Amino acid sequence: MQFQFKNDVIYNILRERIQNGTYPVGMKLPPETVFARELQVGKVTLRSALARLEQENLIVRMRSRGTFVKGSAASRVKKLAVITGSDNNLGCPTQYLMKLLMKSAEKQGIVLEVIDPMLVELLPEKLIKRFFQDKAIEGVVILTGYFTGQEPLVQRMKALKLPVVLPHGEMGDNLRTGFASVVADERRAFAQTLEFVQHKNFKRIAVVGHKADGEERCRGFSQAELKKACNGNLYDLSYMEYDLDAIARHVNKLCNGPAQKPDVFVCYSDLYAIFLLSELKKLKLRVPEDISVIGFSGFNCDFRIDTKLAGIKYRYSDMVEKALELLTQHKEWFDPAAPEKAPEVKIDCDFEFSGSVI
Repeated sequence: MQFQFKNDVIYNILRERIQNGTYPVGMKLPPETVFARELQVGKVTLRSALARLEQENLIVRMRSRGTFVKGSAASRVKKLAVITGSDNNLGCPTQYLMKLLMKSAEKQGIVLEVIDPMLVELLPEKLIKRFFQDKAIEGVVILTGYFTGQEPLVQRMKALKLPVVLPHGEMGDNLRTGFASVVADERRAFAQTLEFVQHKNFKRIAVVGHKADGEERCRGFSQAELKKACNGNLYDLSYMEYDLDAIARHVNKLCNGPAQKPDVFVCYSDLYAIFLLSELKKLKLRVPEDISVIGFSGFNCDFRIDTKLAGIKYRYSDMVEKALELLTQHKEWFDPAAPEKAPEVKIDCDFEFSGSVI
């Protein structure tokens, strides 16, 4: 459990009460002595929390009159649309993000209207606008990704002139789309993974990249950059689909012969790593004693694996919370006439290198 200072706890409590309407706009807060007693904290702690709320423009302190809830767009956003489809990509966290979004929205008293992206793209623009107006939708969360900015979905959303946020965006999505974007710096995180591998003195590094629809990806790294980052220790680089049979053949080719085996697999995602663990076990190779395996981004599912998987873990919950915060405070940044103002917010990753790495 993460430790929080008392003033942080009180700040978060007061902020949530303002955002969910428990403390409505215009409400006069109790005098400091009374308020501190109600919250069971000291006046110094309360003053620290109130100062932060005042900086965020959520309250106003008026001399001789008292402290009042000023509110922001946060206290007025009641309904959001969520654009998400039935994503069959095994490596995509869409369904997990949706669960987090529903939980956070319910906590804040925000109603979500789930809409399939195909519906938005295929229906006439006038009908879409009327639908959003009739539903009183005030902002949009898009859970799909990999945008160029030219997609019909992007153009339809821009025409609505509503604030849009991508909670699991890619670097630069805000510039390509004009939508606010919450991102993890995957290239930097993958670079740190490779630095860790070098630090551990692995000499035969096998990298498993991702291949889908003819496109090869490895967290922002080109083949040449991967070779350079591995400092001459790149043993194998293969781009693969999420295909257990293909991965089984790949593992057999690298690990079931007289030649030297890789001493570490560095994977594009946790799902590849889970497939690898299964196949290495069949070959009676121990992880991490014989071969280390490193995943990436955290695989969120209802089943457990025997070995704790090392690698980068995205803070998905923080990403969703920040996306909702951007929407509830959209008046601070949203301007349909100036899409370049849409912010990009970076969320740090956690680095967990234990378990499946020696």
